[in-house]
Amino acid sequence: MPASNISPDSPATGRRTLRLALAGLALVALLLAATVPAHAQRAGYPEWQKPKRLVFGMPYIGNVIGPDETGLITTVLKEIFTSNDLDFEHRNLPYDRALAGLQQGTVHCSLVLKGHRDMKIQGEATIIIYNLAVAYRTKDGFHGVEAMEGERVASMYGFELQKLLPVEVLVQTGYDLTSILHLLDRGHVKYVLDESRLLREGLLEAQLPTNEFGIHTLRSLEVHPVFAPTDEGREFKALYDRRMKEMAESGRLREIYRAHGLSEDKIDHLFKVNGY
Repeated sequence: MPASNISPDSPATGRRTLRLALAGLALVALLLAATVPAHAQRAGYPEWQKPKRLVFGMPYIGNVIGPDETGLITTVLKEIFTSNDLDFEHRNLPYDRALAGLQQGTVHCSLVLKGHRDMKIQGEATIIIYNLAVAYRTKDGFHGVEAMEGERVASMYGFELQKLLPVEVLVQTGYDLTSILHLLDRGHVKYVLDESRLLREGLLEAQLPTNEFGIHTLRSLEVHPVFAPTDEGREFKALYDRRMKEMAESGRLREIYRAHGLSEDKIDHLFKVNGY
């Protein structure tokens, strides 16, 4: 076999030596990285844990629960349930699926109207006041709740708002308030049930002539977060109660409500309801 003509001092030899040295350093770095967690654990440092996550389940509702974790209620809850060891996630779910998720443990928090459903683990603080109202065509007029008896009434799917009425009605539900208001405009239903502010915003979004519709408030109800019936759900409930009070005292809660269009009178009323 012929002798190699590459000398120990040639450039090719230098490059091969450099490559071998770099490969050796990379191997040492990998070995060190593999031993750091075990070393840190032996030294008493806690191993990194993935933050817990609170899942808030509700459909999008006007400007109170919007996409990309926007809206008044979502903002308040996100402020409460976001910290170094806790993440917040809103899932856009139909209301009945959100309540079912609470029982299954796949959802940790949703919302209920106080006294409307038998949900045991409710936050103590009212997060918003819900003004149950009825929209109607001005040419038909509104002649009191008793006149709604037996009439066709539309509302959002899953919320069962008709159960808050003292009379029996024919119910038609939908997933989108603007579409429901178009049913009213075409005369397919005589009334639409929802929150008064949401109805006003819905008429504008549906591009319907607002002067052809009336909105009558029936009653005011308190909205409370409701939590999963688990130990974790009870922990989240306690955190909600504590943080709502802290945020009210610091002024942060008023700041959020004000930024989302609530008047000072309405904020004062809400704080009075909560004893702040």
